[in-house]
Amino acid sequence: MFDSKKTESTIFMGTFIIGSLVTVYTAYRACFYTQDYFLFFEMLLGMGTLFVPILFTKLTRITIPTFTKFFYWLFLIFSIFIGTGLQVIAKVSFWDKILHLSSAMLLVAVGYGIIGYLLPKNLKPELSPLCYLLFGLTFGLTCGIFWEFYEFACDGLLGMNLQRYANHGKELIGRAALMDTMGDLITNTCGAFLFSLYSYFKSKNNVAFFQQFKFERH
Repeated sequence: MFDSKKTESTIFMGTFIIGSLVTVYTAYRACFYTQDYFLFFEMLLGMGTLFVPILFTKLTRITIPTFTKFFYWLFLIFSIFIGTGLQVIAKVSFWDKILHLSSAMLLVAVGYGIIGYLLPKNLKPELSPLCYLLFGLTFGLTCGIFWEFYEFACDGLLGMNLQRYANHGKELIGRAALMDTMGDLITNTCGAFLFSLYSYFKSKNNVAFFQQFKFERH
């Protein structure tokens, strides 16, 4: 799908430029208007996360497919730089759900890469696509659940409101307090199933479809 090193470099540079512009913008606003230096710090951390796939490959000698890296960098643009840096997540009520939907798709693709890396080479040509589909789906769903564990821990230990259990400082009661968390889990499930369904039709009678997601050691 994306197999050119030139394409990969172009995608990375585009993401880096967008991230840099948003980071400079948040620094400018922090200095002259909002004094929100923590947001600027978050953008600096976001710039650092751009290099995670590159550092991972350097440290482990495991190559991440270009498609997965492209999806990852695109997700960072919409989550960190546009969502958080430009505060779109606070202005667009469903932005968070878009991120959960897309992150689930990304994690399913990562799941395909993991099982492709772990399987013995002699098994791969004979393996049913169903094995890839089930592993990818399960991996995506499980990561979504652990993310909610993370949000729950941050809310409890750091006094945050990641699970939206409070509104304007007042704790919600009953079903209202569950809406954000359950909405995230449902959206994550939908994203994982959608990408799995897409993969099913693309891989029907063609298990080689999953090879484009495979992690490889060099």
